[in-house]
Amino acid sequence: MDLLELDKYLRELNIFEKKVLSLKQNYAINDRDKKMKLFYANDLKESQWTIESKKFLKDDEMIGIHKHDRFIKFDTHKHDYLEMIYVYSGSIRQTIGQSQIEVKAGEIIILDLNISHSIEPAMKGDIAANILIKKEFFDWIVMSQLADNDIISDFIVKTMYDKRIYKSYLHFHTSDNHKVQNLMKSLLCEFYDPSFCTETVIKSYMMLIFTELLRMHKKSFSKISKQRFNTAIETEITRYLRKEYKEVSIKKLAEHFNFNPDYLGKIIKQTTGKTFTDLLQDIRMKQACLLLEKSDYPINEIIKEIGYSNKSYFYRIFKRQYELTPDEYRTKYFKGQ
Repeated sequence: MDLLELDKYLRELNIFEKKVLSLKQNYAINDRDKKMKLFYANDLKESQWTIESKKFLKDDEMIGIHKHDRFIKFDTHKHDYLEMIYVYSGSIRQTIGQSQIEVKAGEIIILDLNISHSIEPAMKGDIAANILIKKEFFDWIVMSQLADNDIISDFIVKTMYDKRIYKSYLHFHTSDNHKVQNLMKSLLCEFYDPSFCTETVIKSYMMLIFTELLRMHKKSFSKISKQRFNTAIETEITRYLRKEYKEVSIKKLAEHFNFNPDYLGKIIKQTTGKTFTDLLQDIRMKQACLLLEKSDYPINEIIKEIGYSNKSYFYRIFKRQYELTPDEYRTKYFKGQ
């Protein structure tokens, strides 16, 4: 497929768009909206509905592309995948929270998992590609392809995590970036006209697109923003560990924050200067000190309470950290109830 064929394909009405126009003529608004929503989701709720990746992606697919369907208003909804919207022509207008956003031709917006937003009906000339990305793709791109590239992998983490803290989308003004335009159009041609090793080619294009977005993002990501980002990560992780210190593991922590366990360990080391084990140990030791100071719990119970089972190990690390045994610490600092 060349660029002229791609342009013709994108501008043609697809089956669903033809169905939408037919429904508008033949059904009342409520029945029409319900029938259209069932194309995207199985579970419809009155106030909000979720567009499901299984409607468009096979279980073993990490990435899929669905041309944004025109002529339909998408009421407030969520996705169970990360979505990248590339506007090919015209514009796409949507509301995210209190923000009204117009994504113009050549621009890209990345929407976080489960973000709530609504989209105004696109007209005939408003053409966009919705790129559906499962979390597994980011595990692949970070751990398999970019494990030694701190710059790119850090960007992907910022893309995923920074939004969770500050905002739930990233809007890239890429209309004048010819590299992004060429990569996006090549990606679409490959997807709509698959050939040998198409899956690998698509992954490669996506990696190149994220690399180019990195170069744009890096210019606007100031030192102050980076410091805020690192502080926010440290705060969120520490808050979670203080709550779940008794039974937490790096695997459980990674699942909670939607990260690969190995890469999360790397983030913790970069932002706190400590390994996951050392950070968890510090939190457990501080909790032990609190219980020794303010309660009359037997030390054996305190050991269990903070998540340890080996008394000798607990005594050894406590003595190493505070230069006192737990018994000596209690004698010195006990304040009672």
